[in-house]
Amino acid sequence: MNKADGMMMPGMEGMDGMDGGGKGEDASAKNPFEVLDKMRAGQSLLEQIHAREVRSQKDDDKQAQALMDSDPQQHIEAMRMKQEHRLQFLELPRKLLRHEAQVYTDIQRAQLANKTKPMTEPGLMMGEMMVGMHWTHILLLALGLPVLTLCAADQTREAVAALKEKAALAVTKFTIGESQRTAEELRAAVTVLERKAATGSNTEYIVTLELDRKAIEAALANPGSPDALRRLHAARADIVRKAEHAQKTSGAGTTLAATVSVSVKTVRARQVVDGYLVRANPMTAANEKPPRFGFNNPTSPSKRGMPPGEFSMWIEMDGKEMQRRPVSVGGDGEPKQEIVFEVP
Repeated sequence: MNKADGMMMPGMEGMDGMDGGGKGEDASAKNPFEVLDKMRAGQSLLEQIHAREVRSQKDDDKQAQALMDSDPQQHIEAMRMKQEHRLQFLELPRKLLRHEAQVYTDIQRAQLANKTKPMTEPGLMMGEMMVGMHWTHILLLALGLPVLTLCAADQTREAVAALKEKAALAVTKFTIGESQRTAEELRAAVTVLERKAATGSNTEYIVTLELDRKAIEAALANPGSPDALRRLHAARADIVRKAEHAQKTSGAGTTLAATVSVSVKTVRARQVVDGYLVRANPMTAANEKPPRFGFNNPTSPSKRGMPPGEFSMWIEMDGKEMQRRPVSVGGDGEPKQEIVFEVP
């Protein structure tokens, strides 16, 4: 992959000093209209960068799948590096947005210098907002990214933040006995995930976080019901498993270790048997249809990557469910896990 932070697009000179909100050298030392022209010319280059990233992503996906099967630990490290690269790549349009807003403000201030009545600060803020809308629209279209889903890291942090809010509410609602202990353990585990979420995760991991949040919300909606404690237990168990796995995988680092390579075997009288399809759902949505996690090939073994957490897993034969049981994925920090079903 090419390093996005090594790219210098037209009009970007002097931008580094602006990240904290100050004025860059380029904005004050050069004609701002020329700077704007350069930045707009840079749009074609940005589109080329994006096209190259898309092509690279397809190759990376193939390599990631191969690594998951052959070397899961190397797969985790490779995914971490790719996530860091994407964060750097996505910072480019953000820098352009901040920079043009500053240049546009400089133009306004220069135009107002010869007028007797200066523009008010709200007027300048409105100008910055207009530029922000303009560049946000163009840049995000060029990148092919929806506004609310800039990258996996952003999505992960948002999901964890929503969990944190619900966990804090649970501590205030469940204040007696077992429910209180469950709520406190839940909040502690979410705090661990919050520290680990800097480099993001993947779609399946985020989906399980969302299901945990919904389970907590359902428990909060009727805290006195027997079902509330069951839902709270399910969310707590899943989040604790994720937190344990992240801690044992990355130590003091900021990596969630979002995927475990799971291999499922079916055996009869200690002999491997084939032909069973494997299905799984998070315990917070154990009976959901269709199942969230399907294994593409039948046993044995049947393999796929899964996020760490608590699941209801079952095997099917000829469309009929043959056996189901709870399964804990991850938690020990290991990149691989084997699960065995004893069939009659």
